[in-house]
Amino acid sequence: IFPWPRHSGKVARLLMNTILMKEGYVPAVVHAIERQRYYDVLRNPHSGLTTLICESLESTIEAASRFLDEREENGTVRAAS
Repeated sequence: IFPWPRHSGKVARLLMNTILMKEGYVPAVVHAIERQRYYDVLRNPHSGLTTLICESLESTIEAASRFLDEREENGTVRAAS
């Protein structure tokens, strides 16, 4: 018996990201281009889900870093007062 029959994957990812953020990590965003790999990983008993989530965390951190670097280069980052 599962309380969310239609959106169980969304609920699971929300819960995972809540736990990650509670522990001081950034959310793990599994992008649409990784969707098939994500499904394959979930079907496999020795899935590699940890690897996929770690790669998603790294990707999120790299994207945030690039975003902040671009803002800094454009002079749109304000110094904290």
